[in-house]
Amino acid sequence: MSGDQRHFGYGPETRGTERLRKSQASNHDAPDHHAILQRYFQLDVETLADAIALARVERVTLDAFLLARGLIEETELYRGLAEALGAQFINHPFRLTSGYPFEMLLSSGVARFEDGTGGASVIAAPRGIFFEDLLMRVFTGEKAPPIILTTPSNFRRSLLTQFGKTQADQDVTRLGQSMPEFSAADLKRGSFLGLMIILPTLFFLELAFKTEFWTTGLYVFSSLFAVPSLLFKAAVTHVRNDPTPTGLLDDSKLPLYTILLPLHREAEIVPRLLDHMLKIDYPRSKLQIILLIEENDKITREAIKSSSYFSYFETVICPEGLPKTKPRALAIGQVYARGEFIVVFDAEDLPEPQQLRRAATIFAHASPRLGCVQASLAIYNRKDSWLARMFSYEYAVLFDVIIPGMARFSMPIPLGGTSNHLRRSALSAVQGWDPWNVTEDADLGLRLSRFGYETHYLSSTTFEEAPNEFLVWFQQRTRWFKGWMQTSIIHLGRAKRLGLKRSIWMRLSIALIATTSFVTSLYHPLLIILATGFIDLINHDLSGQLFREKGVWAMLILLLSHIAISFIMLARAAHHRSYRLRFSDFLLQLPYSLLKTAAAWFALFELMVAPSHWRKTPHGRARNFEVKSDGIKA
Repeated sequence: MSGDQRHFGYGPETRGTERLRKSQASNHDAPDHHAILQRYFQLDVETLADAIALARVERVTLDAFLLARGLIEETELYRGLAEALGAQFINHPFRLTSGYPFEMLLSSGVARFEDGTGGASVIAAPRGIFFEDLLMRVFTGEKAPPIILTTPSNFRRSLLTQFGKTQADQDVTRLGQSMPEFSAADLKRGSFLGLMIILPTLFFLELAFKTEFWTTGLYVFSSLFAVPSLLFKAAVTHVRNDPTPTGLLDDSKLPLYTILLPLHREAEIVPRLLDHMLKIDYPRSKLQIILLIEENDKITREAIKSSSYFSYFETVICPEGLPKTKPRALAIGQVYARGEFIVVFDAEDLPEPQQLRRAATIFAHASPRLGCVQASLAIYNRKDSWLARMFSYEYAVLFDVIIPGMARFSMPIPLGGTSNHLRRSALSAVQGWDPWNVTEDADLGLRLSRFGYETHYLSSTTFEEAPNEFLVWFQQRTRWFKGWMQTSIIHLGRAKRLGLKRSIWMRLSIALIATTSFVTSLYHPLLIILATGFIDLINHDLSGQLFREKGVWAMLILLLSHIAISFIMLARAAHHRSYRLRFSDFLLQLPYSLLKTAAAWFALFELMVAPSHWRKTPHGRARNFEVKSDGIKA
């Protein structure tokens, strides 16, 4: 029982679970209890006995177990409790009395509401210990408190209908009001734009004037971006991943876990998504799955309601508002999460069945400063097109080589957009997701590090769908580049507030994000021109004068080293995923890089004119499935 319930007269001294279990241990009382449960909940003796025993094994309350196993409908459970208590039961929308904090009402399940006669009554949707305490009153004959009962679903719907829009607006501005320097709502973009045009300016000045001054400047500026990236890539290529935990927690020791699933125009893949979520190897009584649906997305809502699995999920309707982004939905959903840990999955995701259990095991044996565990991501439709195949190699390098290496070096980690398992207390401490940042994952990872939280790597895979069409790929990549630019602006300018060691790590991490993402892509054509011009100079340098220039040797070694280490990382990642590398895959790196260049420059343009515009990636277009994991069947 929470402190929120004490406000309405229900104190922590009533421990229904303990009393129920002690009472069930008495052979004399148990038959009466079973008879009462049979009478009001229409459950047979054998089912009830098994439910009570298994709930004790899983260390969950009886209501949670019955609902999670589908042994009784939510409406019937609460109608039966109300009848047993002699209390009124309603299952229709009602109007609450204002003046109480939204989160307190949501977590307690107790509120005052207008009863239509000008007065106010107490209405409750008891859950957990509160439910069992009321049930014990039935068994012992104690007088029930003067309350009206309803279901948690109806309570939540009524709360959302009346206060949802106001609360959503507060959720969206939470970060901006408490820590405005970390919000992308008001981004200072001028200095960043200036930085991005320095290199092309130096390049064209060199072409125009051919002076040693501009040549030196070009070498130095290029090296500032290239050297840290090269050193890091060389280091992580030889880092081995941490072993996957083997002694996984059993059901009784697992904590309550919340899955947040933001959905927008995903009606086509809703059946597969809901089916796969229920295949996750985690007790349903300890698993809260929240579907975050946009208010105007009626098609997806209807697809969810038509599913036979509908009752196993909680649906939160996100009211209309700005910005229209995924992190806005997550910021709204964070308030409804009850789990000690929260994980985000996308609509097309296929996480390995034991992923949550493995993450919970890591958290259980780690310091409270472990704020996040990032699982690996891989592509299941890599055979759809050459774009999807290139995409799969990128993911393999990032999630199987780079991020594990960053975790081993205790560096700030830019999280992946999905499968990041978060400690809820840590998420609250850093004020959750930034609704205005279009790569909210990378931003959150760096913010967790700034506040002293660690991020570990989890060797468990979530399989995703790669864009297999150019336009879809281009829109998604534009959003990613723009978000990485947003994140770099926010965190690079504020790294000086950290201590020296953390400041160096933060700046290096941001430099790596930049060089492995948008900086390299922005200037890739210039590098090609430089390399082409360099080869031309070699062909015409009959005297060998060129090779007596130290700067030329430095640039040549840097360029060749980058090419070599990039191919080594690609080969290691492909081997880890059992991908068959073709010679054509190496040749396709050049046109793929040029496509990324176009997306990066368009992202830079969008950063100036529409920094928080979200380009939605459509899902459900995969033509092939290739999944190799611990039990997933696609």
